[in-house]
Amino acid sequence: MAFTGQDHKIPAAGATWPLAVLIAIVISALPLSASPAQAQQSWAATPESSSADQLDSLWPRLSPKQQFTALEQLLHAGQFATAGRVLAASHYDFPGDRAIARFYSGIVARGDGREREAVAIFREVLAEHPEFTRVRLELAQTLFAINEDDSARHNFELVLGGAAANPGLQNTVRSYINAIDGRKHWDLTTFLTIAPSTNINQGSTAAPVLINGVPFTPDNVEKSGVGVYSGFQAGYRLPIGEGLDMVLAAGAQGKRYHERALNDTLVNASIGPKWRFDRGSLGLYATIDHRWSDDANYATTYGGLLSGSYAVTAADSISADLGYSLRRFDTDWHGADLSYQDGRVLSASGRFEHHFDSSSYLRVLGNVAQERTGFARLDSDSFGGGAGIYKEFPWGFSLYLQGMHTKSFFQGDYPVFGIPRADQRTDVSVHITKRDFEIFGFAPMLQYTYTHNDSNIPLTVYDAQGVALTLTNQF
Repeated sequence: MAFTGQDHKIPAAGATWPLAVLIAIVISALPLSASPAQAQQSWAATPESSSADQLDSLWPRLSPKQQFTALEQLLHAGQFATAGRVLAASHYDFPGDRAIARFYSGIVARGDGREREAVAIFREVLAEHPEFTRVRLELAQTLFAINEDDSARHNFELVLGGAAANPGLQNTVRSYINAIDGRKHWDLTTFLTIAPSTNINQGSTAAPVLINGVPFTPDNVEKSGVGVYSGFQAGYRLPIGEGLDMVLAAGAQGKRYHERALNDTLVNASIGPKWRFDRGSLGLYATIDHRWSDDANYATTYGGLLSGSYAVTAADSISADLGYSLRRFDTDWHGADLSYQDGRVLSASGRFEHHFDSSSYLRVLGNVAQERTGFARLDSDSFGGGAGIYKEFPWGFSLYLQGMHTKSFFQGDYPVFGIPRADQRTDVSVHITKRDFEIFGFAPMLQYTYTHNDSNIPLTVYDAQGVALTLTNQF
C-alpha cells in the first residue's frame, strides 16, 4: 500500500527498502540489506554529532524521493528526533510532496507521544487528499491508541473497503475492528440539535378539495417552525462466552416545539445475546419502547428483533433486520380512546454496501412492512427501496446523499372518499461534514431533508423540508 507524490511512491511503514549507497552510509552504516534492528544498533554506535552532521550536509542534495525513503528508514529505526529535525529544515515545491512531508511529521509526533497532535496532522492531510489510504490507516491506528473507537472504526472500515487487492492489509484492519468490538463494554452517544422545518406536523399541503361538491379544508394543515431535537443512546456488553455477549441498550429522544401539541418523546430499551464471528455478527433482542405525544401517554410497543451483518468481501458487506412488535395505544389520551389502533407490525430491512476505495462507497437499501390494527382503513402493507452514496472531497468536505421511495397500500376505504388509501413517499437527505474542523473529537455536520408524500387521498398529500446542524464522531 502506498500513496503517490509527484513522480514517486512512498513505501508502507515497516518496509526496508534498497537505498543509494550514500544514503545507506548516513542512515544505517550497514549494507543495503540490513535489518531495521541492525540499523538502530548502528545509529546507537555512531557518535550522534557525527551522524547528525553527515545527514544535515547530505540532506539538501537528496531528491524528495530519496528524502522520503530515508525518512522511512529513520522512522522505522525509531529515530524520531532526527526525522523531525530534517523535516523542519526541508522545503518542498510540489504540493504532493508537501503533503507527504506533513504526513511524516504526524508519524514523528506520534512517535514522540503526541498522539492528538498526530491525529490533527493526519486529518489535515486527508482533508486535501482523502485518497491517501496509508494516512487514513495511520489515523485509524492512532485513534485506536487514544480510545476514540467510533472514529477509529469509521476509518478502519474505509481502509478495509479500499483493500480488496491487499489480503495482508485486510487481516490487519479486521484485527483492529475485532479488537474494538472486543474491548468496548460501555457505549454512550448523545445529540442536541436545532431543527427548523417547513412542515413540523406533516400536515396536508393540499388546497381545499371538493367532497360531494362542497369545498373542504383539512384541520391538519402544514405548520412551519423550529424545534429542539435531543436524546441519548447507551449500551452495555457483557461477555458470557467466546464470541458471545449479552447486550443491553436503552435510550431516549425528544422533540420540543413552542406549540406543545407537537411535542414528541420516545424511550426505548432492548436486551439479548449477540454472537460475534469472523466477518460478522448476529443478535436476537427483546425490545420495548414507550411514546408520549403532546406530553401525554400515547403508545407502548414491545416485541423482538433479529439483526445481523456480514462482510462478504473487503469491499462488500450486507446487513439485515427482521422485527415483530405489538402496539398498545392509550385508552385516555387527552380524553380519547386510541385502542382501536392496537395491533402488530412485521418489518424487514436490508442494506448492501460497496466500497469503491478508501474514501467513497455506495449503499443499496430496501424494506418491507405490514401493519395490522383493529381498524381496517389503518391496516397497511408497504415496501421501499433506495440508495445512498458517500464521498470525501478535498477541502475537508464529506458528502452523503441518500434517496428512498416507499409505497404504502391501505386495506379499508378512507372515510368520505370511499376508496382505500394508497401513498407514495419520497425521502431525500443530504449530509455535509467538515472533517478538518474538529471540536472535542467531533466534526460539524449539516443535514438537509426533503419529504414528499403523494396520495390518492388529497388530504394526506404533504411536503416537508428540514435543516439541522449537529456534530458527529464518524469522520
